[in-house]
Amino acid sequence: MRLERRLEFPDYEATRVFLEQAGELSEAMDVYPNLSFGRTYANLTIFADEDSGELTAQAQTFAERIEQLLG
Repeated sequence: MRLERRLEFPDYEATRVFLEQAGELSEAMDVYPNLSFGRTYANLTIFADEDSGELTAQAQTFAERIEQLLG
Protein backbone atom coordinates (compact mmCIF):
# COMPACT_ATOMS: atom_id res chain seq x y z
CA MET A 1 0.00 0.00 0.00
CA ARG A 2 1.14 3.55 -0.69
CA LEU A 3 -0.18 7.05 -1.14
CA GLU A 4 0.82 8.85 -4.32
CA ARG A 5 0.07 12.34 -5.49
CA ARG A 6 1.25 14.65 -8.24
CA LEU A 7 1.13 18.29 -7.19
CA GLU A 8 1.01 21.04 -9.81
CA PHE A 9 2.20 24.59 -9.13
CA PRO A 10 1.86 27.78 -11.16
CA ASP A 11 5.61 28.52 -11.25
CA TYR A 12 9.00 27.51 -9.93
CA GLU A 13 8.78 29.82 -6.92
CA ALA A 14 5.61 28.10 -5.66
CA THR A 15 7.23 24.70 -6.21
CA ARG A 16 10.34 25.77 -4.28
CA VAL A 17 8.30 27.10 -1.36
CA PHE A 18 6.33 23.84 -1.15
CA LEU A 19 9.51 21.74 -1.28
CA GLU A 20 11.07 23.74 1.55
CA GLN A 21 7.94 23.38 3.69
CA ALA A 22 7.65 19.67 2.92
CA GLY A 23 11.31 19.18 3.83
CA GLU A 24 10.84 20.92 7.17
CA LEU A 25 7.75 18.82 7.86
CA SER A 26 9.63 15.62 6.97
CA GLU A 27 12.39 16.43 9.42
CA ALA A 28 9.97 17.44 12.17
CA MET A 29 7.88 14.27 11.80
CA ASP A 30 10.68 11.86 10.82
CA VAL A 31 8.72 10.81 7.73
CA TYR A 32 10.66 10.79 4.47
CA PRO A 33 8.52 10.18 1.39
CA ASN A 34 9.82 9.48 -2.08
CA LEU A 35 9.86 12.89 -3.74
CA SER A 36 10.64 13.92 -7.30
CA PHE A 37 10.01 17.29 -8.84
CA GLY A 38 10.35 19.53 -11.83
CA ARG A 39 9.89 23.23 -12.44
CA THR A 40 6.14 23.30 -11.75
CA TYR A 41 5.31 19.95 -10.16
CA ALA A 42 6.21 17.54 -7.38
CA ASN A 43 5.46 13.81 -7.17
CA LEU A 44 5.10 12.55 -3.62
CA THR A 45 4.86 8.88 -2.57
CA ILE A 46 4.43 7.66 1.00
CA PHE A 47 5.00 3.94 1.41
CA ALA A 48 3.36 1.60 3.90
CA ASP A 49 5.25 0.03 6.76
CA GLU A 50 7.27 -2.92 5.43
CA ASP A 51 6.21 -5.26 8.22
CA SER A 52 2.48 -4.59 8.41
CA GLY A 53 1.84 -3.42 4.84
CA GLU A 54 -0.25 -0.57 6.27
CA LEU A 55 0.34 3.13 6.50
CA THR A 56 1.45 4.12 9.96
CA ALA A 57 -0.50 6.74 11.91
CA GLN A 58 2.53 8.99 11.57
CA ALA A 59 2.53 8.61 7.77
CA GLN A 60 -1.20 9.36 7.64
CA THR A 61 -0.73 12.47 9.76
CA PHE A 62 2.13 13.53 7.50
CA ALA A 63 -0.15 13.19 4.44
CA GLU A 64 -2.81 15.30 6.16
CA ARG A 65 -0.28 18.00 6.99
CA ILE A 66 0.94 18.04 3.38
CA GLU A 67 -2.69 18.71 2.39
CA GLN A 68 -2.75 21.60 4.86
CA LEU A 69 0.39 23.07 3.27
CA LEU A 70 -1.46 23.14 -0.02
CA GLY A 71 -4.23 25.19 1.55
